[in-house]
Amino acid sequence: MDLDRAPFVMNFFFFPCPLISTYNTNIDLSFSLHLTYLDLSFNAFTGSFPSFLSNLHHLVYLDLSENKFTGQIPNVFDRLTNLQSLGLWDNNFQRKLPSSLFALTQLSSLDCSNNEIEGPLPDKNFHEAKITLH
Repeated sequence: MDLDRAPFVMNFFFFPCPLISTYNTNIDLSFSLHLTYLDLSFNAFTGSFPSFLSNLHHLVYLDLSENKFTGQIPNVFDRLTNLQSLGLWDNNFQRKLPSSLFALTQLSSLDCSNNEIEGPLPDKNFHEAKITLH
C-alpha cells in the first residue's frame, strides 16, 4: 500500500516487528492529516518526540508508550485540541511537561509514568479537570 495515496486514513496501528531491534523516529505519518487514532506503542522507536504529530489536528487518541524516546516533550499540544487520551509511559522523556498539554480541554487520560518528568502540575484548571493521571 502506498501511504502517500492514503489521505483519509483515520486509524493507524504500528505493531512491533520482532525482526527489527530499533526504529528511528523519522517515520512520517503526515500522509493523512485526518488520523484520529494513532498507536505507536510497544515499538523500539528512538530519538526525540516525533515532530510530525503536531500536524495531526484530528487526533483523539495518541499512544507512544513503551518506546525509547528521549529528551523533553516539546510544546506542541496547542494544535491537538481534540486529544482525549495521551499515553507516554515507559520512555525516557525528561524535564517538565509542556504548558500546552495543560490547555487541552478534551484530555481525560494522561499517562506519563516511568519517565524522568519533574515539576508540579501548572495550574488549578488542570487539577479540577476530570483527567486520570497515571
